[in-house]
Amino acid sequence: MRPHLAGDRVMRTDRRSEYAERAAAVRERLLPSEVIGRSVALKRKGRDFAGLCPFHVEKTPSFWVLNGKRFFHCFGCGSNGDVIDFVQRHYGRTFVEALELLEAESGLQRLSTMTAAQRVELDEETRARRAAREAAAREEAERKARTVKGIARAVQAIERGGPVDLYLRGRALVPPASYGIGDPDVNAGWPTDLGYHPRVWHPYAQAHHPAMVAAIRGPDGALWAVHVTFLVLADRGAWLKAAFTDPSWSKLVFGSFARDSAVSDNRIGGCIRLGEPAEAMTGGEGIETTLSCMQIWRRAGICFVSSGNMPNVDLPFGCRDFIYGADKDVRRQGERWAWRAAQRNSLARRVVVQVPRLLDLKCDFNDVVRRAAAMEGEVA
Repeated sequence: MRPHLAGDRVMRTDRRSEYAERAAAVRERLLPSEVIGRSVALKRKGRDFAGLCPFHVEKTPSFWVLNGKRFFHCFGCGSNGDVIDFVQRHYGRTFVEALELLEAESGLQRLSTMTAAQRVELDEETRARRAAREAAAREEAERKARTVKGIARAVQAIERGGPVDLYLRGRALVPPASYGIGDPDVNAGWPTDLGYHPRVWHPYAQAHHPAMVAAIRGPDGALWAVHVTFLVLADRGAWLKAAFTDPSWSKLVFGSFARDSAVSDNRIGGCIRLGEPAEAMTGGEGIETTLSCMQIWRRAGICFVSSGNMPNVDLPFGCRDFIYGADKDVRRQGERWAWRAAQRNSLARRVVVQVPRLLDLKCDFNDVVRRAAAMEGEVA
């Protein structure tokens, strides 16, 4: 074992001091919004900027960038730090790699004054840190897998008049079995990968809540993750989506629903199967949207969990006709992802992208179904 010499300690102290000075110069030179804005769409909010967090799935922006404090923070998942922290986490770089990358971009790059022995020692430290990160990543993956399995084991079948049944019917949805997709005597007619959990722990709200739970499966049918919609009992026995300080907390995904491919640059996406594979199918971003598309076009459905995951999911082999039900928004982000998915999955099948034909600037196909139900009620 190498002895700890006083000279070594001085060398390490000097290097830490040098890195601290270089990091301070980078933080002073670079605005966080300029660095982060290259990979995250940011919108100015007064003096600060906001956008969708790159570190977890969300629909409502909870990721804030504060140039004045040289800082970013996500109120959804708790991620925070400076520009160096962002590059480390977003691009998978070490502290030194992130620092040197930002130095090069800001004109602060300098030639290393380390000796060969110091470089060897630094390489050893880098390898040790990388090994520690890999071990931590494996441990985190195992923890997530245990959480997913624990939630899945406690899921109960949907009962007619139960919380999930009432929640979905309250959104003007009817069980797909009522129009020929599934068995009306199984799971109250709803897809079998949907269920009810009486007590799911909410990691941000720090409390248990009843929830609708959906299984997210990989291409081989293996359980990859669970999608949880937290519910609350409201007036007159109605079940609604629970409201939290951050709107994105109402729905959370436990586990990972997309993985890197070993044979290509494309990611492999998991999905929520809301019907058996068929020749004609449809699908959307969320569960309620997909069930609405199924109800409109009378087809089995696939829920993609997020719009960005649409291109990652291969359509079933036997599917020859597919309708992507894209959410409508001002920036047409959902529509763009749907068209990208359609282009990838258009070989030997008919693929169409549909967007709600409502005047609202932001809406989805569940809004279409609910609007139609309201109009029918007024006519009746």
